[in-house]
Amino acid sequence: MRIIARQGMIRMDLKTQYKSKLLSAIPVVSAMKVDIIKIGIREITLTAPLDTNINYEGTAFGGSLYCVGAMTGWSALHLTLMDAGHLPSVWLAKGEVAYLKPVRGTLRARTTITDEQRHR
Repeated sequence: MRIIARQGMIRMDLKTQYKSKLLSAIPVVSAMKVDIIKIGIREITLTAPLDTNINYEGTAFGGSLYCVGAMTGWSALHLTLMDAGHLPSVWLAKGEVAYLKPVRGTLRARTTITDEQRHR
């Protein structure tokens, strides 16, 4: 039980530190009011409120949807490399998104890194 409590504290510290890093290093993330809901070595979930990411139709702005999704992928890879002992420099070289339907509430994106992906 003591180990679980310590792990929980480590995760909270990681969440606080990583959120500070994202907000200070990437101004648009701060403006979008992005929040980290879940963070770990294998998964990250980000959200952003609709009211600061809304378009003229009253739905989520496409650029905001892309940004939240891209940030989860970037963060997951960055965390994986850090966990492996690297000082990573990660950037997005190409991105593609398909908007299948309007988002009328909180923007939410999750990226999970599998054991196989971590090994690669």
